[in-house]
Amino acid sequence: MTISKYNSSKIMVLNTILIMMVLYIYSYCLEAEQYPVALAVQCFFSGHAFCGIVNKLFFLLLGMLFFNGITCVRDCFPKIKKRVGTY
Repeated sequence: MTISKYNSSKIMVLNTILIMMVLYIYSYCLEAEQYPVALAVQCFFSGHAFCGIVNKLFFLLLGMLFFNGITCVRDCFPKIKKRVGTY
């Protein structure tokens, strides 16, 4: 089963947003501690509250794409074997 062009573009947009959120998490600035408002905004948007869901969404997206078109347990084994072979 293939993914439609519409769903593929939606996944691409979600992936881009998630990548930008990860970049924001890693751009944590220690100089913001001098300004309490800046520190509060930074702590909210970094891994403490808002962007903490990024890893979970990447895992959900990966699982959705992996199990696309699988109807029974036996269909999983060729996909797993294919992915293990690429490492």
